[in-house]
Amino acid sequence: TAGMKYSLLCCTTGSDYTLWHVYSDGVTGLVNVGELLEVGPFSQLRDKRIFRSARVDSETGTVAWRPGVRLDSDLLYEHIRAGWRRPASN
Repeated sequence: TAGMKYSLLCCTTGSDYTLWHVYSDGVTGLVNVGELLEVGPFSQLRDKRIFRSARVDSETGTVAWRPGVRLDSDLLYEHIRAGWRRPASN
């Protein structure tokens, strides 16, 4: 997304409608998106095959699925950052 100081590097899915994110500034975290499955186009993601197809869209920097459903990585970042702690260095 234009103007961001960080970018979403990768996103992987868990079995319980969770998404693990890694951002370019080192912030990482898990977000449960299960509640979104009741909202409009996100209901398509109840199909676990579709949910597992989540990827980072290289053009928009969003989390995207095959049917064109997208999640804003800025909002996910803020959600993760609110509870994130940088790992202690050894």
